[in-house]
Amino acid sequence: MSDPQQPFTLTPGAADSPVLLHVPHGSRHIPRHVRAGITLDDAALERELDHITDAHTAELAAAAAQIAPTAPWRFVNNLSRLVVDPERFPDEREEMLAVGMGAVYTRTTHRAPLRPGGRQGNAADRGANPTPQHKQEKMTGRARRAPVIRDRRKRPFLENSTACQKS
Repeated sequence: MSDPQQPFTLTPGAADSPVLLHVPHGSRHIPRHVRAGITLDDAALERELDHITDAHTAELAAAAAQIAPTAPWRFVNNLSRLVVDPERFPDEREEMLAVGMGAVYTRTTHRAPLRPGGRQGNAADRGANPTPQHKQEKMTGRARRAPVIRDRRKRPFLENSTACQKS
């Protein structure tokens, strides 16, 4: 299971599995030192987490892994995307930075200020590396096995292995 003390959990699948289930936005966990820098009161923060969290996706990925013919690998972000969004570039390459939703959000989903003065901060200061290279480093060797990364929001969650290989 996920360890909220770690920024992410990598759960190995079958040695020959090319599939990685990525769960980037399922956590509501915000460490205290990060919470201290968020301007929302507790009620507003809870509402924002309701809007921005993909609830139960870690559980869905775990259930899918249990019934898959070949156990997939799972990469679960244990931090809320209000701490760091692992799918965003950490620099000016990120288009969403213009609206305060880069790797470290400065605005809410309704564009209200999230951090004082729109302070971007540093994702590394939050104990997380949001770059795709980090996932790649953790998946060393998987690339040689033709990985298939499934984003369950974009397509049906489970597909047969032949369909997965074509995507």
